Formats: sequence, structure tokens, C-alpha cells
Amino acid sequence: MSSNERGSILLGGLGIALVMTVFGLALFDLAVIESRLVLDRVSRTQACLTSEAALNRLWEEMGNGNGINEFSQVNSLSDGDTVSLANPGFDTGLNGIYGYTVTKAATLTGPTRTLLRATGTSPPTVTSPTGAQCVIEAVFSQQFGLPFALFGAEEVEIAGGTTLIDSYNSSKGTYNGDAAGSNGDVRSNNDIDIGGGATVKGDVAAGGTVTNGGTVTGTITSSATPPVSLLPDPVAPCGPPFYSGSGITGSFTYKDGELRIAGGGTAMLADGTYCFARITITGGGTLMVNGPVVVFLTERSDMAGGSIVNTTQKAANLQFLSSATGEKGEGTIKLTGGSLAYMTIYAPAGEVKVSGGGELFGAIVGKEVEIHGGARIHLDEALSNAPGLQGGIVTLKRNSWALVSN
Repeated sequence: MSSNERGSILLGGLGIALVMTVFGLALFDLAVIESRLVLDRVSRTQACLTSEAALNRLWEEMGNGNGINEFSQVNSLSDGDTVSLANPGFDTGLNGIYGYTVTKAATLTGPTRTLLRATGTSPPTVTSPTGAQCVIEAVFSQQFGLPFALFGAEEVEIAGGTTLIDSYNSSKGTYNGDAAGSNGDVRSNNDIDIGGGATVKGDVAAGGTVTNGGTVTGTITSSATPPVSLLPDPVAPCGPPFYSGSGITGSFTYKDGELRIAGGGTAMLADGTYCFARITITGGGTLMVNGPVVVFLTERSDMAGGSIVNTTQKAANLQFLSSATGEKGEGTIKLTGGSLAYMTIYAPAGEVKVSGGGELFGAIVGKEVEIHGGARIHLDEALSNAPGLQGGIVTLKRNSWALVSN
């Protein structure tokens, strides 16, 4: 082989080596770039996870009822004010190097709603010298209503037999047993006892223990948190003085704040708000309303000896609120259901007792709630956020959740 040929081979080899070197450097650069992009994506993802975790924690604090970061407190802040989490309780990244801030972005119109903004941040990287940032905004609203068929602050007892708890929605039509809903939820801040043969078409959740001998179509949760908050709690006594009696017609007696209906008589309440000491119905008497009526009671009332008729077939149009106190077995409010028993019962300091095989369309709140004798309770789902309710359950809802920037 001549020297020229050897030189050509050498030059060719050097050229190939140079090309391979350049190609290798290019691959190395691509690998470096890719690794930086991956690091950047990880950093941005962690920043978003931190934002989301901060909003979730604040959501919990606004609804747990412990007096810190209550919804009303957060909603009263000025736009742009920072909200300090009482207990973040989540890992903010590698050795806590990821951070967050939560601010109130705006107070919104309509129902009690507020817009909150969480900004998650990450440490500086090669591709992001100032660190990644992720902004998430969420709208929260406080609703007031009766979302449970039964709520007992201290206990709910559902006897067996043919007792049935289910739901319907009066805004969509009347109750149809063949097409009844499965949102007849039962809740207590303490214990719930369901007897054999009873059926609950809905979820059952207790702050204490659920003892279930019947059938529950939804989920069963013991040690449920946070506790349910009521408003008002307690109900303030409306009297004395009590209602004058001028808006009541029919066959009844009324004295010293007691409305007594007996012997098949009927008392008709005109539309409006009433303050009674108690209502007593015996001998097949009937209490009737044809429009929106709110009844406040200060003493134990026994309406189990007759019927209650609400011709509007809207539970929100007949509200009973009791300030009476009582222990289990005393029956602060006793009643029997019927074909037109559309009503709400709100007695947070006493026991509500429903007996007999009749129906009740609406919702019940009491310190203790007892359902016996094959009664059937049909939650009106329209009560979950019904205007005009005088007593109910406060719930916190997340209406929307949006990524603003990342």
C-alpha cells in the first residue's frame, strides 16, 4: 500500500471519528436537554400538587367546625389577603423545599361563594432560574339546607320490620315508589342503629359507630368526619308571648300557646309564621296547611294521635322548629306519617319520634331521631338547598377547580 493510500485511510478514519464525536456530543446535548426538561416537568408537577394540596387542606379547615379558618372567616377577608393554614398536614416536597401561598381572590355574587387562589412554587432549576410556579383557583360555596333524610346529633335509631328510608325530588315531580331515589342518606355525629328488616336507600355515616342489621344500598361509614354543623343550634325560644290564634280556623281549642286538635277535628293554619308552646293532636284530629307555614314550638308536642296534611305537597312549605329540650324516650316531637305528611322537622335539642306505618315526605333533624312501626321516610332532595328554610345543615361545596397558570 502506497503512502498516499495510507494517508487517505488515515484521513478517512479521522473524518469518521470526527463525525462520531460530533454525533456523540449532539446526543449528549440532547440527553442533557431532555433531563433538564424532565426536571422542569417534575418541578412544575410538584408545584401543582402543592397548590392542590393547599386548597384541599383549606377546604377541610373551612368545613370542620373547629373555629379556625371557618368559611365565614375566610369569606370576610379582603380580596388579595393571605389565608394561613392552621395545619398544612401534607408533605411540601423534598425536605420542604416546595412552598405555597393561598389568597382570597374575590367574593362572588349570588349565594355565599368565594374564589380562592393557591400558588405552589418549586426551587430554582437550570431551565427555571426562579423556580416553577403553578396557580390553581377554586370556587367554594356554603350551602344551607337539609341534605339528609334523618340526622341525629347524638343518635339515630331505625327499627326493623318494613321501615324504609329513600328519596325523591319534588322539583321533578311527586314521589313514585317504583322509581324512588337512593339518596335517602342518614347521618349522625354519634351512633346509628338500623334494625333487622329496615331498608335505607342511601349512605349511612356516623361519627361514632354504625350498627346495621338491615339493608343499606349505599356506603356505610363509621368514625365519619367532619361533624355536621347545624344552624341555628339551639333554636331560640319564640315565646312567650305566643301566637294570638287569629290565623287558625276549623275545629280546635287554643289556650296559653297550646293548639289542641281532638275528636276528628281539623285546624287550618293560614300562610305565615306561628309561635306555639305545643301542638297536641288526638282522636284522629288533623292539622292542615294550604301554603307556606313555619311553626315554632317551645315545649314537647305530641301529634301522633292524628294526621298532618300539607296540600302543597312541598315539604319546605311546612316547617316545624322546636326549642324544647329532652332526652331519649321523652319524645320532644311525636308524630305519625300520612299520605300528605309533607314537612320538615328541626329539633336539635330534643328527640323526634315517628311511629306507625305512615309516610313522611321531607327531612328530620333532632338530637335523637327514632323511627318505629314500619314508618317510611322519603327525603325530598329539593331541601338540600331550599330558600326559606329556617333551620338546617351547613355544608361546604367546591363548585369549580381550574388551573390558571403553570
